[in-house]
Amino acid sequence: MVARMTAQSGAPSAAQTAQKHEQVLRWLKAEKGVTTGASLNKAGVGLVVDEALRPEQDILSVPLTLCITPSSARKALSVDLEREGFGSGSGRVLVVLQILYERALGRKSDKHALIESLVCLHDTNSSNALALWNDGEIAWLKGSSAYGEAKAERDGLQQEFALLKETVFSRKPEVFTEQDFSFELYQWASSALDAMGFTLTLPEGTGLALVPALHLVSQAETGINCSKRVGRQGLFRTTPVASLVSSTRLEKGDPLVVAYEASDALELFVKRGVVANSGALRQAVVLDFSLTDMDPFVDDKLDIVEQRGMQRDMLFTIARDDVEQGVQEMIPFVRLMCLNVLDAYLLEAVFRSDVWGFMELPVSRTNEELVCESVIACCQARLDDLCAAGGAALTENETQSERRALAQQWVSGEKEVLEKIVAVMQEAEDSLDTLEYYQERRLRDLDLLRPVDESEIVDSGTAGVRRGTEAFDQYY
Repeated sequence: MVARMTAQSGAPSAAQTAQKHEQVLRWLKAEKGVTTGASLNKAGVGLVVDEALRPEQDILSVPLTLCITPSSARKALSVDLEREGFGSGSGRVLVVLQILYERALGRKSDKHALIESLVCLHDTNSSNALALWNDGEIAWLKGSSAYGEAKAERDGLQQEFALLKETVFSRKPEVFTEQDFSFELYQWASSALDAMGFTLTLPEGTGLALVPALHLVSQAETGINCSKRVGRQGLFRTTPVASLVSSTRLEKGDPLVVAYEASDALELFVKRGVVANSGALRQAVVLDFSLTDMDPFVDDKLDIVEQRGMQRDMLFTIARDDVEQGVQEMIPFVRLMCLNVLDAYLLEAVFRSDVWGFMELPVSRTNEELVCESVIACCQARLDDLCAAGGAALTENETQSERRALAQQWVSGEKEVLEKIVAVMQEAEDSLDTLEYYQERRLRDLDLLRPVDESEIVDSGTAGVRRGTEAFDQYY
């Protein structure tokens, strides 16, 4: 557990939290170039709009000079992390370090109000970012997609911090003291930035930033009514500002809601400890299938998938509420993967431009059966791994923690998706005898499935053989 960031014992009261957040808004109103058209809600933990607004109107505008950005961190700390081996992730690490630096300055910091507000948000909403979970808590996720990501996230933070100690901290021990730059505080600042920071297109490039007031805006997967952007203001529009802009019509008192910053449900869960199941961030599972070198036809198959812009190893994301569509998008690759010697003629060069179209429909009973078995086996293996994850019974003296509930919710979601996929494939397996396969489709296209007409009989030695059959056998 991250150490408390304040001298108070226990979490701050709702009144204390609201007071800290209000101080941020008062600080901003006293600064030049700030536009504030929002106030704290009655609960003191979110913002509401002060007056009715049309779409595309500015609600809040804060000069970047008042924000914590990679550029401001380089200036405040006088460090160049790229030279220290941090590469493309240096901007994010810089912002984390400046958060801790401003905290260490206390009231001497010109961003004191922002940091105190950040501390209150942490103390009242203990972060459930997976990087803060201990080994026992992460074990509840074992077998799920989040298990490896959680360990990688925590290990990544530990490696970052170890590199900082070896380089930046050792060179400036008077600035980066052990008391103010411990690993626990580094974890806290990192999770706070993930929860309340925004990715902005800054003058020096795209980067993560902490913007006063915007950090108080509620985030959700639905009900979005505003967005953030970076623009310029001033007489000659030379002052860069981070702005919150209405995306729909707003009435006075409406709560302000921006979208979560996450590419998918897994990232949201890992970074924020939030399980989302609606909109673009609905929970999903990722199934992986590969073309193996042990396949005698692997070269032809690789040529086909490369023409489709695909790769040897493919990951397929199947969303919780759209399983059938996800399966349909995955099946052509699995059919190609399962093609064996019985259907290998479809891999001939003459079919190369059409073969993917063939894969979009059942190829043969043998192939379709292999497809069903392969997908079911893949899902069943995942389900077997998940059977104990997050589901162990509570001990007599143990209570259900928030993190345990989150782990169970995530694991249950993955189980549900996998079970739905298995059900879809079992239904397909049961209908194998009713499907039309490639050879039947091809014969029908050539009009060779109808009864034989007497005019098509060549001679008595080949009675019942149609003209064209020889050509079909030769070329198809």
